[in-house]
Formats: sequence, C-alpha cells, structure tokens
Amino acid sequence: MNCMKGRNMKTERFQIGTIPAVLYGEPARQGEIAASSGQILSWNYLCWVREHTIRDWTCPIRILYGSEDKMISRRTVEDYIHQHDAKLTVMERGEHWFHTPEQLTVLQEWEETET
Repeated sequence: MNCMKGRNMKTERFQIGTIPAVLYGEPARQGEIAASSGQILSWNYLCWVREHTIRDWTCPIRILYGSEDKMISRRTVEDYIHQHDAKLTVMERGEHWFHTPEQLTVLQEWEETET
C-alpha cells in the first residue's frame, strides 16, 4: 500500500486525534509509527483509513468511547457524532484500546445492546 504517493517522501506530518506524529521514511517502511504517547501504531492501518475515508453512512452509527482515550479527543468524537447523527456511549475510565477485563465486559455488553 503506497500511502506516501503524492506526499513528501522525506517527512510526513499528520494528526492522529490530538496526538501529532512525525514520520520519517524508515518507520513507515517498517510498518510502524511511534506516537508521542508511546503507543505503536500500524502504518498499514493508517494508509487503509486514508484510502477509505468515510463520507456518508447509510446505516445507524454507534460509537463506544473511553473517557481516558489519549488518541482521539472527546471534542473530535463529539464533532463527528453531530455531523453524522451518531449515538455516543462513553465508558468512564475507558481507553482507546479496550483491553482490561472491565473494559472488555463493557464492550461486550455495548455490542449486545447496540448491534
């Protein structure tokens, strides 16, 4: 996947939620991006998201958001739900990646009620 096509191949700047990341050729070629939060992100996933930007949904949109998400700001999520008439559920103490037993329980219950 050539996400750099038509972009500055030396340095790519972009925004992931509220976390700015600076990419240099080597991390991108290795398929990983180190965000300033310390989390390692997938270059392939970033490329996929850029190439498949959501413009219009024809189905109901439901979002489960963790109040402690360090990747995407609450404001970004709020703006999105207002633009797309989406329903937002917030898990207090939840993170971007739901992985603890408590978070996974909330995720499972949310999936059962929202899908």
